[in-house]
Amino acid sequence: MAISNTAHLGQTFGGLILAGGKSVRMGEDKAALVYRGRPLIEHMEKLLVVAGANPVLNVGHPGGLVDPIQGCGPAAGLFALLDFVQEHDLCGPWLVVPVDMPLLTPSMLRRLVQCDTLAAHYADETLPLMVRMDDEGIRRLSRVRELLDGAKGLSLWHILRNLNASALSAAAAEAGGLVNVNTPSDWMAVQEFHSKT
Repeated sequence: MAISNTAHLGQTFGGLILAGGKSVRMGEDKAALVYRGRPLIEHMEKLLVVAGANPVLNVGHPGGLVDPIQGCGPAAGLFALLDFVQEHDLCGPWLVVPVDMPLLTPSMLRRLVQCDTLAAHYADETLPLMVRMDDEGIRRLSRVRELLDGAKGLSLWHILRNLNASALSAAAAEAGGLVNVNTPSDWMAVQEFHSKT
């Protein structure tokens, strides 16, 4: 995990891969599935780098950040990022992607970062998302975390509402990029799509 020594991200943005899921429906660790010749977690890392993210971190995978609230799902990944940003003073925009969306494109991710809002995501999807870890973003996420107070299963929708996130429309050509790989049949469909492109 590369960590910049520079305070604040400046003109760049960071990237976070959520890889802490149990992969129960898949039956094996989704982060380790091989896509385009590399494990899915490496594919998603490269995707974020190509989009312009630096640094790129993960949560829930060996060597990555640790969920501060076990059993809280993807929301815990945002809280892990919150802790990291505060500890390393890396304020600025952060892209958050799941490990299981291999059809995302760099241009789709850049569109999120270009939003002037505190947070942005695509309509009908919580991920990928962009969150600005500035004073206001940190304050709001900290407040949501306080309200959680050990409860399980806080939804990303709840967090997005608290951040007044913008919901972008995906172009028809982009909609396929928002497909999650949750089951073996999902994985087969993604591989078939890849073989045709």
